[in-house]
Amino acid sequence: MTMTEHEWSAAALLILSAVFNILASVAFIYWLGLTGAAIASSAALIIWHIAMAFFVFRYLRFLPGVLGAFVSSRPQKPLAEPDTPIKASSA
Repeated sequence: MTMTEHEWSAAALLILSAVFNILASVAFIYWLGLTGAAIASSAALIIWHIAMAFFVFRYLRFLPGVLGAFVSSRPQKPLAEPDTPIKASSA
């Protein structure tokens, strides 16, 4: 996100994810101990990735992750018109 001039939005999402991780860790450690810390960290990481994927799709208009590798979100332009002859270069 920093290469696309959206670094403030990415930083805000990261800070919100960290705050969620801290609050969830406090709550889950109280109930489940060390397993609760693992669950809270995993949940915070999943929420952060989903939020970043939504942000990338909404503002940059492409599908991130594995789904983006298989599905094109932009219409493909043909390389040449079907009835237009391609001229050879005279090099």
